[in-house]
Amino acid sequence: MGERSMVYPELMSYGPYVALVVGRFGEFSKDFATLRDYIARHKAYAYVEHFNSSINFAMSMFKLSITTRWALMAARGWARLILDRRRDLINDRPSRAAAAECPLEGAQERHHFDNPTSHLRGAFHHGSAE
Repeated sequence: MGERSMVYPELMSYGPYVALVVGRFGEFSKDFATLRDYIARHKAYAYVEHFNSSINFAMSMFKLSITTRWALMAARGWARLILDRRRDLINDRPSRAAAAECPLEGAQERHHFDNPTSHLRGAFHHGSAE
């Protein structure tokens, strides 16, 4: 954020802040590392009370665990966002809610119920072809 930004001065007027932001390429804001270190430190002290281990080893163990979980969460979140946008932009079929409200035409209905790859309604029955 540069000085030319109108958001940054406004944000600084509120005092210290924490911004947990994940970018589109999986980059985390520096406040994630601060929060991760805080959580890992508290978990490490609780761990050292019960197990014979150094505080540095315990902290690195918890940092790795937290970073891995947060990275997976961020990747899944971006994948879900991309898939939802893909459905909205490219899919020519109506959504399930819209499809439930309007009846299918004859050709659409035959394709929908006769197509074994359509798993929206009931199970596919194996049987002899007629």
